[in-house]
Amino acid sequence: MRRWLIYFSFLLFLGTQNAEAQRFHARLDAGLGGLIRHSKKFQFPSDEWTKSIDLSAQWFTHDRQGWAKYYNYPNVGAHLRYHTFGNRSILGGAVSLYPSITIPFSRNQSGRRWDFMYGSGLSYVFSPFDPLENPINTAIGTRWNTMTRIKFQYSFPVKAYRLGIFADFTHVSNGRMSTPNTGLNTAELGLSIWPSREERSFPDLSPTSFSIRKWSVEAAGVLAWTSQSNYPGPKFPVYVVKMAVTRSITPVQRLHLGVEWERNMERAHFQRGMLGVVDRREALQYATAYLLYLGDEFVIGPVSFGVVAGIYIQTRRETFPIYNQLFARYYFIQNERHSGAFLTVYLKSHLATAQYLGFGLGYQL
Repeated sequence: MRRWLIYFSFLLFLGTQNAEAQRFHARLDAGLGGLIRHSKKFQFPSDEWTKSIDLSAQWFTHDRQGWAKYYNYPNVGAHLRYHTFGNRSILGGAVSLYPSITIPFSRNQSGRRWDFMYGSGLSYVFSPFDPLENPINTAIGTRWNTMTRIKFQYSFPVKAYRLGIFADFTHVSNGRMSTPNTGLNTAELGLSIWPSREERSFPDLSPTSFSIRKWSVEAAGVLAWTSQSNYPGPKFPVYVVKMAVTRSITPVQRLHLGVEWERNMERAHFQRGMLGVVDRREALQYATAYLLYLGDEFVIGPVSFGVVAGIYIQTRRETFPIYNQLFARYYFIQNERHSGAFLTVYLKSHLATAQYLGFGLGYQL
């Protein structure tokens, strides 16, 4: 799983690098905040401030592919981040590597503007759960994890630099590939600084038109792994098949309406091993669920990001009926309407608690 995360993050970064006349600059973020105690399973105090230092390389995009103009010519970044979680002795800290996209959604002639940033990648946690050395850390069970960061920022020019004031949210989790895993969520306020030379004019490159198909259908298969909630639980596969109809609402945005078939073998093991059910068919029925979902996908050349909200429409187990997903895709075979075969990664959660991290392959007509 760790190798797949590294490869996929690399593909996402390369997929946004088809822009021409890019200008490189460095950016520094420093944040201060706190841990969000979203789970009753937390057995540790978190009375310290969380802290973060984030150094990134940013590229300001003007491209001939056409997609960048619909996002107001965003920045594409590669980040190195150090962050803590509010209890240095138990939770420690982490170092994260991740790509990002920063979209300006409001600006004026004086140079003041509002930005939205989304980034996701790989995080190395220094002090995960250990049954002997760190048994109180019930939030993170592995050193290697996924990391997602969302940032809203207001910035303005100050002489040769730009100064930004931001609020961000960071989520670290292993997608329940190993337990315990309630995940760690932090919220921070901070300052950002970078050279203002990115604001200099660029030549007109006359970008070509970019448009995704108005209506399309797609299917995908996803394989995930999940662990039992009690340590040290074994790992079990989760098989997922998704089918959806999509409708573009802008040249770079799709809505998805789909159904999902899911078979979680952890549930079958629980049914047979814990409840004493011998019949394999009944155990598999208990492990199978059907779901209905609505998604929103944002297309950035061969790369896309999206969010999903869904509901269980048929299941034999008691569970919270609403779920949510974050996903990213890389379209490695594209037609003239920017659909085709794609690789994908999904992080499925129930509210703030991760259920699984899965990788898949699909095709969109």
